[in-house]
Amino acid sequence: MPLLALTAGDVAYYALAVFLVAVGLGLGYMFLRLAGTFVRLSSFIQGTERELLPVISKVGVSVDKVNGQLDKVDQMTDSAVDMA
Repeated sequence: MPLLALTAGDVAYYALAVFLVAVGLGLGYMFLRLAGTFVRLSSFIQGTERELLPVISKVGVSVDKVNGQLDKVDQMTDSAVDMA
């Protein structure tokens, strides 16, 4: 009785086991990298939100002021048309 009697099927099963372990380790590594990417993306979005919200509110105020000035110009042109 030989000590290590391996058949081709046994070798194939061992090769498959090694392959699946390697795939599992590779997937684990990639998921860790993906988690790090999501952390950086979340930080980037929070920073962008912090910086852009004041700018957006200032733009809203500027648009309101421009609309007020356009209303005045509209009244002036209406007065000029009425005078003619």
